[in-house]
Amino acid sequence: SFASNAALNNMSDTGGNATNISLVLNTGFYGITGTSGMGSTTTSLSMPDEVSKSNMYKNASGGAFSITGLDAGKKYKFSIFASRAGLTEPRSVIYVINDENGSSVELDVANNDKNLAILDQVSPNADGSLTFTLNFASNNTAYSYISAMMIDTASVSTGVSSIGLEKTAISAVRSGNSVRLIWNNSENQKAFVRIYNLDGKLIKNI
Repeated sequence: SFASNAALNNMSDTGGNATNISLVLNTGFYGITGTSGMGSTTTSLSMPDEVSKSNMYKNASGGAFSITGLDAGKKYKFSIFASRAGLTEPRSVIYVINDENGSSVELDVANNDKNLAILDQVSPNADGSLTFTLNFASNNTAYSYISAMMIDTASVSTGVSSIGLEKTAISAVRSGNSVRLIWNNSENQKAFVRIYNLDGKLIKNI
């Protein structure tokens, strides 16, 4: 449904497991179509054609929906796809969220078969919610759209600094998405390593 207050409750993850995350439409959309978007898309969402060809649309700026049930202690990445086939002019939508930074991203949906609007490192509000608003960009006076959205926990970036112990050194070797710590200790000294993310949060004591 595309009516106001329509909801998808306890949505499943990619493994088919129920989550606490739900979606509710704060304002109704004008309609849903299953044929106006582009097929055969090449995005990281790996969507079937029936998804990329579909969209919810609104003929006014300001369509909004909320995501609830997020973990307020985590950061998230939102990858949004929208498409409208058969256009001869740009038609961009600005996706705005009500996080502490008022984050936003713009996507030209005209004949789009490969681009995503990505909002990364987003912190939910204290109640685990975020509200998304779809606004017209300056080149759009017609419709706003959304076809699909993927929710991921954001990647945690870490930094490794050297330690100053006599005859002791540590080195880090990155391999893919992991980091291997190599400890060189010629005198069996007692020491430990603290790993922090780039926000200064302690991740682990070793």
